[in-house]
Amino acid sequence: MITRIHAFILAVLLIPAAAGWAEEPAAVEPDWTAVGDLEEFPQDEAVYVEDYRVYVIRAEDGVRALSPRCTHRGCTVGWSEGEFVCPCHQARFNAEGQVLDGPARDPLETISAKVEDGQVWLAP
Repeated sequence: MITRIHAFILAVLLIPAAAGWAEEPAAVEPDWTAVGDLEEFPQDEAVYVEDYRVYVIRAEDGVRALSPRCTHRGCTVGWSEGEFVCPCHQARFNAEGQVLDGPARDPLETISAKVEDGQVWLAP
């Protein structure tokens, strides 16, 4: 037998669910920004996209984007002979952003990147 208290508790629990209040929030798709034609990014070379302060590397398996900020002290790394080099303390990173030589310990930050319709897109 349902008492008034049971009915009240049931109503308190069911009304928000019926109204959609108990639903999980929908995943938000990142805002993608086109940064150039794929042909503007030579294979296996890092291209610095100044407007977005990011390096884009076109690889055989797609594109990747990396922050130019060294994880040691925040200096801006440069691309030289297939690797990133920090001018401040000579930390070195490979094309995937992984540390090759310290003093940096952490890899370069990655930024979401994709190729769609011949364009390179970033989601900062």
